[in-house]
Amino acid sequence: MRCFNCGKGLPDNARFCSGCGEEQGFSEELLCRARSGEQGALSELYRRTYGAAYRTAAVLIRDEDAVMDILQDSYVKAFRNLHQLREADKFRAWMKRICLLYTSPSPRDTERCR
Repeated sequence: MRCFNCGKGLPDNARFCSGCGEEQGFSEELLCRARSGEQGALSELYRRTYGAAYRTAAVLIRDEDAVMDILQDSYVKAFRNLHQLREADKFRAWMKRICLLYTSPSPRDTERCR
């Protein structure tokens, strides 16, 4: 895992970055505020996960415009479905998984190519 603020490599279970001191985890309180639609909480979730989500999509999709579309769709889906996330600390992994789903070709796309 990398610090979302300074990019320093961290152990997966790190709560704070040893380089910049920024908190790395996600609290239930932050998720609760985001679920209620608080803009500051949604922005904080975005800020803390954007780098990881971007790298997840960019590794698989080389087109920058397509990566930006995937990120937008992924965040919309994640924020609309926050009620489905059971553990706050799993938000980063959940967000990356959503990005992966959007980078995978759908069966419908595969059918069109035949």
